[in-house]
Amino acid sequence: MTKTIRGRPDEVKRIIRALQLGKQAMFKSRDRTLDLITGVLKMDKETAADTYKVVEASFNDTGIPTREAMGNIIKAIKAEGRFTDRNIAFEDVAEPRFAIEVARELGYKVP
Repeated sequence: MTKTIRGRPDEVKRIIRALQLGKQAMFKSRDRTLDLITGVLKMDKETAADTYKVVEASFNDTGIPTREAMGNIIKAIKAEGRFTDRNIAFEDVAEPRFAIEVARELGYKVP
């Protein structure tokens, strides 16, 4: 990841932009998103709706990673039994400067 960030910053920004636009589409069209969740993940409607609520509450408006959110992702990965033998720092998995640039380009208010 660090090698990619250093070597291909334009690609990193394009991915972040695509994720942001995907997030916007997901929240603008709840019913279509629930259909996608039930179809792709093979969930019943109730579980899909609960999943949507969790995801909706987890994302922030700007797409800029926070320490809390990244910590939750790291905990979830470790709960799956992966990377349990090491401590993972925010700086190891998040580089907010690209997300900040993209957020500004998309017109979000960024502190």
